[in-house]
Amino acid sequence: MITKKDLIQKLKKQKQFEVDARDLYSQNLRKFKDKKIKSVFKVIRDDEVRHMKIVDEMIPIVKQYKSSIKSVQEHKIKNIVYSQSSFLIKENVSNYVRKIVDVMKNLGNNNVLYISFNKVPKYTKKLFKENQINNKNIMFVNAVGIDDNENIGIQPTELIKLSIIICKAAESTKDLYVVVDTISLFKMFNNTNSILKFVKFLNGKASELDFKIIWVAIDSTEDDGFNSQIQSFTDKKI
Repeated sequence: MITKKDLIQKLKKQKQFEVDARDLYSQNLRKFKDKKIKSVFKVIRDDEVRHMKIVDEMIPIVKQYKSSIKSVQEHKIKNIVYSQSSFLIKENVSNYVRKIVDVMKNLGNNNVLYISFNKVPKYTKKLFKENQINNKNIMFVNAVGIDDNENIGIQPTELIKLSIIICKAAESTKDLYVVVDTISLFKMFNNTNSILKFVKFLNGKASELDFKIIWVAIDSTEDDGFNSQIQSFTDKKI
């Protein structure tokens, strides 16, 4: 349970996260020349702006709420038993960040290899820290394509290199969980057939090398077909 004051503080932090995300995508708009990629980043950037406005609207509503309502139930994902090797988690855009936080909280102090195609690690680390998630046991892979000297960095098109990184991490780290955020953005940089081969290969390796891999996907009408194909290669949808 969290108090109204706590909720307002969380909303303010969420707004700052949306501002940082907007700025990140605005920077990417200037870096890419490909019109298709720029168009996708513009859509995501505009989504972050809409999220900022939603949070701005929520803060005064919470402030004006009756003080007799002492607290608000905090949303949490159910405790997941990862008894199999590969998993697909689908979530809509508006709840996507919250779902990522819930998944990471559910993993607790397990060893995690966190791969992001849409956020550089410094933003992800900040988000996790603000939500009481310990970054100590998390290895970050920056697949955004922006220079990063502090974490493992690859280009978003380097699926073979990413496969090698994941397999080596699994061989050297006991009880490893791999979180891929998000499989939906792979399509910006890779063709569908390459992505499906990549997913199928790693799901097989997860079973062979005894690690867990969690694919996070955006749940949308336009991605239904793609998500169904990914799901066909995974052990379980959450």
